[in-house]
Amino acid sequence: MIFIRFFIVLMVVIGTYYGLQWIQQNELGANVQSVRLEGEFLYTEKDGLAETIADVIRNAPQPNQLQDIRSTLLERPGVKTVEIRRSWPSGIIIRYMERQPLALWNGDQVILDDFSLLNSEASSKYKAVAKLPMVQGEEGRHVTAMVTFSKVTNAIKSEPIKRFVENGAQGGIVQFENGVTADLGMTDFDRRIYRLARLIDNRDFWGKIAGGAVVDLRYDDGFTLNMPLLAEQEENHGET
Repeated sequence: MIFIRFFIVLMVVIGTYYGLQWIQQNELGANVQSVRLEGEFLYTEKDGLAETIADVIRNAPQPNQLQDIRSTLLERPGVKTVEIRRSWPSGIIIRYMERQPLALWNGDQVILDDFSLLNSEASSKYKAVAKLPMVQGEEGRHVTAMVTFSKVTNAIKSEPIKRFVENGAQGGIVQFENGVTADLGMTDFDRRIYRLARLIDNRDFWGKIAGGAVVDLRYDDGFTLNMPLLAEQEENHGET
């Protein structure tokens, strides 16, 4: 009986000791022996990330390791959040969250969900870049272009957009995946987007437009429709 009581007391003492050590490690930091990375890694190279973390662990004082790892990772292009937690006994788990790609700016740089540009090197590593819509405009105007493009995508969800060209302070040309182009001009943009959305919702009209057609909405009311492919076919038919 005495032995059992002694054993229980010993276990409590040992548990308390290691518990205090665990608390101290979490509060003051401890030498990290293993790292597990979690995340999607859409355009961030996992090996490069691991090398960066290893460099910080080698060079940072123990009490500052976790803070220095987090600060260093938050400086990387395209990062949104970094969460770090400890795992027993001397490991850490890092949850690395990237910003989501929205579009491709002028053919070579990915635009992220905060409208920032991913550098060309990181952009080239994004494997799904071909699926992104193209947004084009003058250099340095990607934020303005994305604000305008977002108005279009928010209003038109049923028709996939292939390309958007910003052509002014607030205006643009939209090219859809089906080959139809819509010119929204540079003024009264919100109302013209609404009119375009109404045309697309009219499937009896929109479904019959051939690829290569241009819907011109640069009018106070109404629109014009240019269907060069259809016109060419009719012309050739008339000559035979």
